[in-house]
Amino acid sequence: MKIFKNVHGSIFFLSAIAAVFNPVIEIIKLIYHGSASFVSLFEFFIFGLFTLLLIWIYLLLFSEDKIPANISNLLDTTLFRIILLILFLIIAVILSIVTLTPVLLNFTPAIKIWAGLCFSIFGALILDIAKINISSIFKPVFSLLVFTLSIFLLSKLLNINNYPLSLGWSETTHFAYGYSFYSAFTGENRILLPYMNHSRYLLLSIPWFFNTSDIIFHRFWETSLFITSTLLTAFLLVKRCKFKKPYNYLFFVWSTLFLLQCPIYYHLLIIPIIIVSTYNHNSKLKYLIIFLASIWAGYSRINWLLMPAAISVILYIYDTMKDIDNNQPWTDIKNSFAIGVSGLFGGILGYLLVYLGSNQAPQLLTSAFSSLLLWQRLLPSPAYGMGILLWIIIVTSPAIFLILYKNNNLSNRILKMRYSFVALILAIFFIGGLIVSVKIGGGSDIHNLDGFVLLLLIVILYELSNRLGFSIRYFEKSNLYSLGFTLLFLLPGIFTLNSIRRIVTPDYNLANQTINEIQEIIDTANKDNKEVLLGDQQHLILFGKLTGIEYNSIFEKTLITEAAISLNIKYLQQYNLQPMEDQFFGVLILEPQQWGIKDTKTDRFADENNYYIRIYSKEFRKYYSLTSKFYNNQLEIYHPIQIDD
Repeated sequence: MKIFKNVHGSIFFLSAIAAVFNPVIEIIKLIYHGSASFVSLFEFFIFGLFTLLLIWIYLLLFSEDKIPANISNLLDTTLFRIILLILFLIIAVILSIVTLTPVLLNFTPAIKIWAGLCFSIFGALILDIAKINISSIFKPVFSLLVFTLSIFLLSKLLNINNYPLSLGWSETTHFAYGYSFYSAFTGENRILLPYMNHSRYLLLSIPWFFNTSDIIFHRFWETSLFITSTLLTAFLLVKRCKFKKPYNYLFFVWSTLFLLQCPIYYHLLIIPIIIVSTYNHNSKLKYLIIFLASIWAGYSRINWLLMPAAISVILYIYDTMKDIDNNQPWTDIKNSFAIGVSGLFGGILGYLLVYLGSNQAPQLLTSAFSSLLLWQRLLPSPAYGMGILLWIIIVTSPAIFLILYKNNNLSNRILKMRYSFVALILAIFFIGGLIVSVKIGGGSDIHNLDGFVLLLLIVILYELSNRLGFSIRYFEKSNLYSLGFTLLFLLPGIFTLNSIRRIVTPDYNLANQTINEIQEIIDTANKDNKEVLLGDQQHLILFGKLTGIEYNSIFEKTLITEAAISLNIKYLQQYNLQPMEDQFFGVLILEPQQWGIKDTKTDRFADENNYYIRIYSKEFRKYYSLTSKFYNNQLEIYHPIQIDD
């Protein structure tokens, strides 16, 4: 599109988005909800005026024909460019902090977009003044992506704190199952090993070997794993595709944000890190590396069992794209088969290790195969807004469009066969991801389509890289290419930006008061020779915040929920409900229990709630009654009901 041929046109395009984005959103809210935020409308009005002022100042001061010779010489120096780039990063960080911890403005989705567009204009001006050799459209886009990555990373880092209570529903599980590997290694066997995500908790066990009781260190470790694995995967992919400077920086930031749209968990990203950094189709060790990576994949997640082989086949196809001959089909089949066999045997061995090394009930290890499939979550639903299918189409359609558009005139039979094989691999992981996504307990995001997203990222990077002789400036030759590139780079930034939440300072005084109340309940029960079940916040036991009570793996809340929604009724009856029926515990301290059946058409996670109530909580309520609440009604105390013989 001609509007994108220079930085001024790109800036005006982004300004137009800023001008119409929030009013449209507020009008939609007014139609559907009967209310709108006039404060947000005012903020965007002010931003629009500020944008026009910036553009006017830029055109006034930095037009080529208006720059004095001495200033022009200064602008051309390397030192000045370095200073400008440092300023570019500093402004991104400062604006990110201000946006995350707003004082003058309310933290709303509109404010995040406001800040992102504001920096895209600032950054474009700085990059233009610094004469960075990059196409005009990519200057504001690159600035928006840098700001998005900056605010995302800061949001993760600023959430690292020493708050003693759980910051999320399943954080206790992360601490506990990490501790379980440490406990097994030391022979203590204090906690049962996890029933799923074994490699994840193996990584989370590392801080426990340092005998640290500081919860902040564990949070720092998990955040570090998440950030470094994502950044390293993006870096290795861009490096392998050999993008020229400065486009390698652009694609590095964009690839990171593309991965964050799922997101892909750190224990799974170890697989592409190993394969991408080591794979060489001429190496004799490639099958051994694939085999070892597949062991980790099988130990991690069943639907990633063949991921090392899939990545390796795609790398082989693209690395040898220029070396094809008449015997290529047979060579491709032979190499792909060998890679697949190596990956399959390694994956099966990794999956077997789950069974051989686990001390959990076997039916829990296979709960994924007995869970209900809620196909309606593919479509718009309370669980995930527009639905899994529409979201994954929106996220990936620009990349798929560019791949198809670039290769729509292929005439070589061998190339067609190779691309068909790549398409088959993508289709398998796409369909598999959809099936896993609709499993009960999921469907609230697209993270179970992570394998498909990762493979698609590898393909689109190769397609746009210099390895295939493709110039990124081709997009200027076609309006469709221009639109495809614009959406390809903008959507990951916008979606990631929209997922970021405001930093909230937790109430430490309330947390300490809660811990003291729990300890008093435990001490009182111990004096009366009664057992206490701490069904929530059990990590306090592992970190030494509570005494006189042991961690109870059987009543780990995520385990009970998984057993209930996967219909493991016999397991629950034997291990969880029978102690309740016997009134083994004198006191229960639980998270708030839901008793009402929810409407599956209007309530989020209604199916999970209803199965949990019918199979578990309705049953234990026959023997225990709610007596009080504390921790701002986030914890409930139950005592046995007097049952007549």
